[in-house]
Amino acid sequence: MFLRNFFQNNSIFLFSYLILILAFFAFLFTIFYRQLKSIIGREQEFSKLQTLIQTEQNINFERYLELGTLLLNKKLYSQSIKYLKLATIKCDDIILLGNIYNNLGYCYFKQDNYKLAKSFYEEALLYLPDYIIALNNLAYLEEKEKNYTQALDLYEKSYSFDSQNPVTIKQRKKIRKILNY
Repeated sequence: MFLRNFFQNNSIFLFSYLILILAFFAFLFTIFYRQLKSIIGREQEFSKLQTLIQTEQNINFERYLELGTLLLNKKLYSQSIKYLKLATIKCDDIILLGNIYNNLGYCYFKQDNYKLAKSFYEEALLYLPDYIIALNNLAYLEEKEKNYTQALDLYEKSYSFDSQNPVTIKQRKKIRKILNY
């Protein structure tokens, strides 16, 4: 009863309230529409790449890398590994090779195959010794296996290359606390 009288006597308030609700739903719809458009675009790109790779015979490494990365983003690690490995065969760019090997390490890490993950992270670091992401990934793997001293050494190395990296700072501090440094 109170609300009914309130809204009858305050039509400006009611109008403002309705506008606010409509604006909120318009905002939500816009976000939903953009997300949906992005997902559909990625799926179309994925489909086009798969078709291209299946029909063409002489594929360059960029296509394999692109498809491997799309599959990685979709968390299809086994399939991603297949295309990332094909990309390494044809790639001659040292920076990209470091990135590809890091991604391969990540795929194996997500599949709980730490031995292979470690070897690929180390391979990435052979190509790019100052690759912070690969250093942090390898350090996290060592941390996960409770090799805290090795993890700290890797975080320290990462810190020496980039003392502002938030992941490095946080994890380095955590490991130092575990080791009582």
